[in-house]
Amino acid sequence: MSKKELIIATAKKLFAANGFAGTSIDDIAKPCKVTKSSLYYHFKDKNQLYETILESDLQKLADKIERSVDGDLDEQIQIQHYIQVLVITFEHDRELASIFMREMSNGAEHMPPSAIKQMLRTLNILAGIISQGIDSGAFRPVEPMVMQMMIIGSVAFLINTENLRKKVKANNTGVTTTNVAMSIQNASEQITAMILQALKRNS
Repeated sequence: MSKKELIIATAKKLFAANGFAGTSIDDIAKPCKVTKSSLYYHFKDKNQLYETILESDLQKLADKIERSVDGDLDEQIQIQHYIQVLVITFEHDRELASIFMREMSNGAEHMPPSAIKQMLRTLNILAGIISQGIDSGAFRPVEPMVMQMMIIGSVAFLINTENLRKKVKANNTGVTTTNVAMSIQNASEQITAMILQALKRNS
């Protein structure tokens, strides 16, 4: 791993754990065993480092979604693929899921424009699927932005609350009978089913 890659990996871990505002350049430089001037050789400032991480990760996410959604597929299959890519990406990259959840909760205060551009790519893909479904008569008219919030919010919350749900299960004294520790796979299947039910014309 190059020094630049180490800085990115370390910064991403700290941003996920402490947020953008809670992470300083010193916090990043120390575990990397580099000076601040060495870090500034690779990145102009903390903002540029944060932007590099989010833009790259969200571009990869949008690329994966784009590849998984084939216009020749049934619209419901496309929605399933769309959600599946989000679940797999966030499950395997918990740090991205954590950073994304933080940005959602604070009004995207630190979300750089280049990262927002990549998020808009995913929204446009979803809008295209929904439009195709409306044209074919499979989906009722819905606002893509609202559907995007339902999907991404549900998936991000599912991934980020896994440990909490396990703790709730371990400390459950009969207060709830729901399966709070349901596997991510099972929960994502239910999320997909509910999203499709919301989209279907006969729902």
